[in-house]
Amino acid sequence: MEIRNKFLATTAFGVSFAFSLAAEAANIPMNMAKMQALDKVTGKMSVINVPVNGEVKFGSFSIIVRSCQTTPPEETPENYAFVDVADTNREGKTFNIFKGWMVSSSPSLNSVEHPIYDVWLLQCLNQKIDSSMILSAQQLAERDNLKKLKEEEISKEAQIAIEVEEQNVKQAEEAKQQQAEADKKQEEAQENKARQQALDDELQTSMEAAISDAANDNTQGDGPVSLLNIANPQPTGDESAVNNGLLAPHVEEVIEPSAIEKSQTTDGLIIIEDTHHETVEDLQLPPDIEEILPQSKN
Repeated sequence: MEIRNKFLATTAFGVSFAFSLAAEAANIPMNMAKMQALDKVTGKMSVINVPVNGEVKFGSFSIIVRSCQTTPPEETPENYAFVDVADTNREGKTFNIFKGWMVSSSPSLNSVEHPIYDVWLLQCLNQKIDSSMILSAQQLAERDNLKKLKEEEISKEAQIAIEVEEQNVKQAEEAKQQQAEADKKQEEAQENKARQQALDDELQTSMEAAISDAANDNTQGDGPVSLLNIANPQPTGDESAVNNGLLAPHVEEVIEPSAIEKSQTTDGLIIIEDTHHETVEDLQLPPDIEEILPQSKN
């Protein structure tokens, strides 16, 4: 096992040395590294641009690119970057977990070993860079002095971080589900309110239509009509018997109001006495009236 570890260490050193020689040969220096970053817990993958001697955060990772170079156009396209990766534990302390050359054509050749995050080189390019993202010489020196965690320490810290991350993901899913249920209840309440409002409006419209129809019927004379003629003055004396309709029309035609001295009502019948004739027989009255008139004395 020890021999194998020494072999791997020698191989890694040889790869880094080869990258260094290739970078110093005829490669073209660039000012930015385009990298791919992966969150293994959530499966989220992101493309990040890291300026040379600048710092970019991804999760608990702090990534600094010290150099990024590409081969000349006449050669096979290839990109090389010297990458410095640090991780921050749950206590807020930062440790170095990777420092070495990466090659874009072979991401697994010299990769970052971390249970949660991964990052690798895609391309070196030139772009306009915000000077505020560039670290000072003192900051870069402090970065070089970071303690490097051993693999077992990284695994231990990472396991705790994984548990925390999984718990956060679970809580986020529960919160999302609760929000969805709350939104559904609110939507149902709004639908019920709108339905009730529609019913109330329909009932109000029906009532208004019924009231309008009733008013129209009364206006057209279908309702009760007053039988009293209030506009005409009430007659007095004997005229009331004729004018109030107590005598039949055919009687009113033959009996003048001036000839009526008085009228008596007996059991709903009208008894008339004539003061202008000696006998009632002289009057041409209908038979039904003659039956109820008193007999004259001979």
